[in-house]
Amino acid sequence: MSDSNHSAKHILIIIGLTAVYRALYIGSFDVSTDEAYYWMWSVRLDWGYVDHPPMVAYVMWLAGALTDDAPWAWRASAIAISCASSWLVFCTGRKLFSARAGFWAALPLTLSPLYCMALGFLLVPESLLVFWTALALYLAAKMVTEQRLALFYPLGAVFGLGLSSNPPAMLIPTGLVLFGLLSKPHRCWFRRKEPYLGALLGLLIFSPVVYWNSQHDWAGLLFLSERTEVGDANAPPGLGLAWQSVFFQATYHTPVVFILLWTGVVLGFRRLRRQADARILLLLCFSLPLLGIFLAVASMSTTQAHWPTSGYLALYVLFPAVVFHDRFRWSRAKKALAAGALGLATLASAFLPLVMVYPLTTIINERLQAVVSLPPDAVEPLAQSAGWGQEIRAGLIEVRDRVAAEQGEPPVILTHFNVLAGLLSYYLRDVCEVVSVHAQARQYNVWYDDGDLYDRTVLFVSGELFNRAAAGSGRPEEYYVFDECRKQTPVIEVVRHGVTINRVHVWLCTGYAGPVR
Repeated sequence: MSDSNHSAKHILIIIGLTAVYRALYIGSFDVSTDEAYYWMWSVRLDWGYVDHPPMVAYVMWLAGALTDDAPWAWRASAIAISCASSWLVFCTGRKLFSARAGFWAALPLTLSPLYCMALGFLLVPESLLVFWTALALYLAAKMVTEQRLALFYPLGAVFGLGLSSNPPAMLIPTGLVLFGLLSKPHRCWFRRKEPYLGALLGLLIFSPVVYWNSQHDWAGLLFLSERTEVGDANAPPGLGLAWQSVFFQATYHTPVVFILLWTGVVLGFRRLRRQADARILLLLCFSLPLLGIFLAVASMSTTQAHWPTSGYLALYVLFPAVVFHDRFRWSRAKKALAAGALGLATLASAFLPLVMVYPLTTIINERLQAVVSLPPDAVEPLAQSAGWGQEIRAGLIEVRDRVAAEQGEPPVILTHFNVLAGLLSYYLRDVCEVVSVHAQARQYNVWYDDGDLYDRTVLFVSGELFNRAAAGSGRPEEYYVFDECRKQTPVIEVVRHGVTINRVHVWLCTGYAGPVR
């Protein structure tokens, strides 16, 4: 068996084993906050949404169309997308360098807790963006090595589909333009029609999203700009916020892999100084602009460390080519680095499913607060979503039925935060209507006219974990104007392993008069 077939066979086995491992836990936890929020989109298919472009809603609708919106179908889709991304990274390394380089690019990626368990288990816009970026990187590598400019057309389509998944896909053409400017043999690209027609194709694919925004007061662009303007009150702008972002990125990739990735960048620049290498330059151009932009943004405002995830894909291809090169004759130091990187990544990925069924990160977050300034929404997502299918749903139905018996009509459920509105919508979809028309839940503002709520009785629902994420008290008068609000008792609590990990409060409010201005 040739070296190429040998490496391909082994990486396919590893990708398959990790997929099976993830599938074992596919139903081990309740619907997450992100899943419920994007499900809320999938039952209202449109050309655009406030928070993100629509691709995640389309994929979730397709996955759930034949399964009655079963969460396992969404997660199976995420696993399949993650496996495809890993295979494309292998193919890119094989195309640019060798099958063995491709193997050592895809292996740590496949085993990493970020790509394997987080984005490889939940169907979110970032997991789709990773796939489109991996496909774009492979097509770009194929175009550079084979000199086939016709590949600009599928690259343009991938750009449009990626942009319809997540805005950072804008960096796909940016990396190609930067590469064309810096690589003298490839500057002829700008005199050919293929790059421009490919870009036009991508923009045409994305144009329905632009049209939707134009019809909704550019809600998506306004949300994106506001999201990058809100600073963390616990950390001043500057190196503190940037360090916070870097710290969590290193945690997501595991520290050893993170160091190896950036060692690859340093050695890549050293190789470029000695000898022009279009392959190294392409990988650097595909990664550093995105990572640099996010680092600059992170130094000025609160960001999430997983946002620049797609920018690291090219570095996974780069580091084995420059760190473990010399035809892969490994010294003891290189073997120790490889063993440490893979061992730590495998251990973290194997450990993560335990976190899904036990609230360990809730405790860890409390300990980290004393050392690291966490962003306001750094709450364990699985703790946020715990108990909604059982205790919280039952408690809310009980309160609603009691109020309906007293008032003569069932009240509307009202809340203030976007992902909380998603969970309420998903778990109460067969019971009652859920509405949210506050600034922190803009999505409902597109769908509902709150004039229908005026003077009505509502149940205002607030979750303690979401109050921290929304940086508010969670009291109804902070978000809406009412004549009167009475807190309902008892408080709905979720207890796991003897620890209260979730708590939901309910108010009965009358005389609704709109959001607080």
